[in-house]
Amino acid sequence: MGRIETYKDEDYILEFIRIVVSSNKVPLTEKIKSAKVIKTEYFEFERFYAGNNFKVLEIVSWASLNIPDWIGCVNIKHYVESSLLLNGADLIHDELNILAQISNTIGEIALSDKIRDLLLDYWQNSVHEFISENNDFSEYYSLNDEDDLISRAKDCINELLAESTLSFTSVSIPEKSPIHFQRSSSILICILRRSLCAKPDLLNIRLSPF
Repeated sequence: MGRIETYKDEDYILEFIRIVVSSNKVPLTEKIKSAKVIKTEYFEFERFYAGNNFKVLEIVSWASLNIPDWIGCVNIKHYVESSLLLNGADLIHDELNILAQISNTIGEIALSDKIRDLLLDYWQNSVHEFISENNDFSEYYSLNDEDDLISRAKDCINELLAESTLSFTSVSIPEKSPIHFQRSSSILICILRRSLCAKPDLLNIRLSPF
């Protein structure tokens, strides 16, 4: 297991460690022993950054909660910053959620704010695809259903955003306040209305001349 630098062994080892630290049946001492198979300097490798390796992201997340001193808060912060710098615009919902949890755990408010903005950007850019591929929206057939569609989509996206350790608000947050906000639903409605008007065909809406 010490040969993690050998690429052919690397994926297997990381998957093994991820499974161990995620298990409710493994004692904490064994989880720590498994995690520490990874040399901490490996977290500086670009191929391990969020967006490049989801297994490592989950391991870093677990370590930040359970053994932060092993990696070190400065190094954890560097991992998050480097991941955002390299892949920020391409990170998906799950990756951003985990990075948000890590940033909250180490108390990095500026990073959490940046991830919050990236999550909103992600949903603004992905809402067309989300609605068009979600069977929950197949019942909406005309623009007369716009209000119901927006309400339903808003609820779905709010539920997904609620999975994050970040919440969302349109008002400014005092610097010393906790990183838990609530997003004004009107902002999501604006995003959804823009999507509906821009590409109604992607929303499975059949336009009628009547």
